[in-house]
Amino acid sequence: MYYTNNNFWIIGGADFCWSILRSMRVKMNLKDLNLILKEIIENNKEIEFRNKKLKMVINAWIEVRRLILISKKHDEVKSRENWNVRVEDLKTLYLILEPNGQFWRTFEFESPDSLNVVKEMEDLKEQIYLIKDLKSFFETISYFYHRNYLEGTFGKATSLFFIFLMQAMLIYKGYGPMIVFPKNFKELEILGNYQNNFYMDIAGLSEIKWKRSEYFYKIIDFWIEKSENYLNFIEKNYIE
Repeated sequence: MYYTNNNFWIIGGADFCWSILRSMRVKMNLKDLNLILKEIIENNKEIEFRNKKLKMVINAWIEVRRLILISKKHDEVKSRENWNVRVEDLKTLYLILEPNGQFWRTFEFESPDSLNVVKEMEDLKEQIYLIKDLKSFFETISYFYHRNYLEGTFGKATSLFFIFLMQAMLIYKGYGPMIVFPKNFKELEILGNYQNNFYMDIAGLSEIKWKRSEYFYKIIDFWIEKSENYLNFIEKNYIE
């Protein structure tokens, strides 16, 4: 139950947030990120941020933690596992990542398109609950991500929304979060190349044919490797 360990949320969060910020070309000292997260998580302090991107990424990680703790508390009450995250909760995460809320109505059940997205998120929740292995997890969430990325469901925030949602679901399931250690940051370029090649391969193809691209599974294999590596790190340091 590593999700109960504050040190994971602080140190693991710093590793994850550092990589996200670096990909946004925001330079941040890893030790400073640790201190910021420690102040928020352990000391319950409010931090005044000067950098909007830093504020966004930190707050999104804190929101992931909140979702996990609430859902796990619900599991304890009900004596069963159930990813108890509502669409409204995901709207909160989205608004952290896209403060101008350009696509907030996607969560409001107000149009056929929004109803489809909401239903898709509900279906994803049910599928994730039933999944018993990491490869199946990533295959399932991969379709959700690529489909919505190509459709631009959440605008510029689509990729970030997916990344944070994926981390939340991985942590909830007890898998390792998909975190690249800061010292290995360059490996994210490999993932970026896989994704670019994948989107070129599937241009004009129906979703059912996406697996024809070798990059579909190269992306998944990358995610699996990073998740397993970080879980090994967690088990050595944060398992209670």
